[in-house]
Amino acid sequence: MPCVVYTVLNDMPLETLNGPTNLSDAKLQLDCFSNNYDQALDLVAKCMTAIRGDMTVRRATRVVIYESHLKLYRQTADFDLWISST
Repeated sequence: MPCVVYTVLNDMPLETLNGPTNLSDAKLQLDCFSNNYDQALDLVAKCMTAIRGDMTVRRATRVVIYESHLKLYRQTADFDLWISST
């Protein structure tokens, strides 16, 4: 521990009134797990910084959950992104 699990929830080609583009409209979910609350916060912050540096983020939300059955803190971050396919 810690660990990060990422899931691509959606990845659709972006179309405009002018036709197809080289962009995809994607939704990405990050789940950052740690047995320490502060470490989970730090991990998700670093992941969010990395994603914002490489992609156009239209929206990002974050939720903290304590998974009592696992005895782990989970930070979930959801992103709406535009990703270039070139």
